[in-house]
Amino acid sequence: MDAVGGEFNAYTTREATVFYLRVPKPHRQMAIDLLAEVVVTPKLSPEDLEIERNVILEEFEAALDTPDDLVFMNLAEGLFPDHPVGREVLGRIETIEGLTAEEISAFHSSWYRPNRFVIAAAGAVEHDWLVQEADKFGDGLAPGLSREQPQNPDALCVTAARPIEQVHCAWGWRSPESGHADRFAQSVLNHVLGGGPTSRLYTEIREQRGLAYAVQTSHSSHSDCGSFALYLATAPRHLSTVRTVLEDVLGDLCASGVTEEELTVAKGYLAGSMLMGLEDSDARMSRLGAAFTGVGRVTPVGEVLTGLAEVTAADIQRVATTLFTSRRVESLVGPASAVAPFGSI
Repeated sequence: MDAVGGEFNAYTTREATVFYLRVPKPHRQMAIDLLAEVVVTPKLSPEDLEIERNVILEEFEAALDTPDDLVFMNLAEGLFPDHPVGREVLGRIETIEGLTAEEISAFHSSWYRPNRFVIAAAGAVEHDWLVQEADKFGDGLAPGLSREQPQNPDALCVTAARPIEQVHCAWGWRSPESGHADRFAQSVLNHVLGGGPTSRLYTEIREQRGLAYAVQTSHSSHSDCGSFALYLATAPRHLSTVRTVLEDVLGDLCASGVTEEELTVAKGYLAGSMLMGLEDSDARMSRLGAAFTGVGRVTPVGEVLTGLAEVTAADIQRVATTLFTSRRVESLVGPASAVAPFGSI
């Protein structure tokens, strides 16, 4: 890959593992051959496992040392107790330390089968060629598996004491799954509330009060569930004030809804950023793969634009009220004196 100026990497999300590469068109045959070799017939030697085990353990320790990573790790576990979506993608130290090459090989044999693959490509590629090359990924099948719906959250607050200067605070709520009819309204709500420099939380907490540098919201959807979260980091002395402001902002949004200006800005941002993202071949490839993996179809661009355009202020208020009156989980990471009143884990 170095010799042709290409890129080859992989990452894991809560519902998928992705291997991806990018090369100049003249080297596409080498690229697809290499991808098939790595995915279908990996070496998985004990020697390589030991090296990678140490790498992952270092990555895990780094996450535990990073408050804005840890606060979301704990939030996910609190929102989805004893459920795959709630488990940290990196795993747990005891499982990482105990894995054997035989166990990884068995996992690969069970899961890395054509009926679980989605092969997506974008750029200088022909569909028929890619279909022909897909045969290299094998023809064996594996039985389908299903998972139970996540249980209701047990804890209202999870905390972790760390000798740091700030308190990192995240609030989370369970939200609809991928493909839900409210997905466009939720995207607009996310931008209005904390998706940019004109959002309510950014304006109220940072611009007007100076209580935090970083403040934002996010939402994620999976095949059978989803989550909506807000995050900020503040000085311990401001935590009580910040929590009150958050309650007030959410309460006002549920009671009064959004303005037409907020609605216009949010819909314009979401539509424009999606269209500009389509100019990048990596983004197109990821969009295709994620769509087929998550919901089994790619939503046409026109359908997305129409869905965003049809979102009304009443939709936002309805979705916000349903979301923010549901059970909330709070995750705090910070000095013991600041988080101790809320318990500890």
